[in-house]
Amino acid sequence: MKKVYFLIFAGIMVVVVSLVYQGVQSSIEQSRTTVETIEDIQLREGIPVVTRAIEIRDLLRTRSFTGTIKGIEQVDATAMILEKIETITVSLGDKVSRGDVLITLDKQNPSTRFRQTKDALDAAVIDLNRSAELFSAGAISQQVHERAELAEKLARADFEAVERTLEVKAPIGGVVTDIFFERGETVSAGVPILRIAKLDRVYTEIEVGETDISLVKKGQQALVRTNSFPDRTFYGTVSKIALSTNPDARNFTISIEVPNPESLLKPGMFALLDLIVGKAEGVLAVPADAIISEDGNSYIYIVNSGMVVEKVPVSPGIVDGEWVEIQGEVSAGASVILEGHNKVVDGTKVTVIS
Repeated sequence: MKKVYFLIFAGIMVVVVSLVYQGVQSSIEQSRTTVETIEDIQLREGIPVVTRAIEIRDLLRTRSFTGTIKGIEQVDATAMILEKIETITVSLGDKVSRGDVLITLDKQNPSTRFRQTKDALDAAVIDLNRSAELFSAGAISQQVHERAELAEKLARADFEAVERTLEVKAPIGGVVTDIFFERGETVSAGVPILRIAKLDRVYTEIEVGETDISLVKKGQQALVRTNSFPDRTFYGTVSKIALSTNPDARNFTISIEVPNPESLLKPGMFALLDLIVGKAEGVLAVPADAIISEDGNSYIYIVNSGMVVEKVPVSPGIVDGEWVEIQGEVSAGASVILEGHNKVVDGTKVTVIS
């Protein structure tokens, strides 16, 4: 009897398991038929793309160069004699006025005659004071007193002449931009010790090749940038154009003057320059990323009102930063694809995500 019950129970379990299995398989098959692929969604709703409107802009045609900032007026301060530096009274970046003492040389060296002339001047001043007292008291004649005055003047002139050779003064007012020696070092006559520049205006020189020199005119504007101020643009103008080429490089040297009222630009700075050689006003322009090049031809993808892609041939023109002038069968305000154009062709349905 137990055996019969067991067989009946086993049969029931087989039926139950079979029904459960069939139900699971049915659910799996149903889920497979209802889940859409990404391709299905894109086919129905469109390929996602990023667009931007075609704009009317004023664009600049430029040529890029590099140069070094220099002072419009800069002068080197030099010593008059061979001697050791005793003091340097200024530091880099200090502002100085014409005639300020910048450096003193060794006054203790007997060869400079500083001590001898200083002693002689001190003695002459003492003699002159004593002579003045005696002359006032009527003890000496005016002639004797005048000789004392003359002796003091000669001694002072001798001392001042020696003192001038031991002082290096600022030849112009400006900013100290370079110091070539240190305290204790010996300098020679005529050798630059430090450099002073006026920084209210600076300039830089660029080398322009023969093919571009016809584009350069005096007074042309240039955009100047430096690594020290990467987010700031300075504006300069062409001030000088060489009439002949450099015999080695076959280039023309062009000077560009830059106003520098805040003294931000310092001599020696590396400069990046964009020389403006032309301008296009009111032209159709798109970001450079919108232009596709293929087999020597250029085109853009336009998204029409029906959210369908149109492939439009264009002719690129002036490049001004990220913007490029275009000519073709397009109009301002049309949506041009910036991202996603590698997934579309003419006639593709798209959805704009940005």
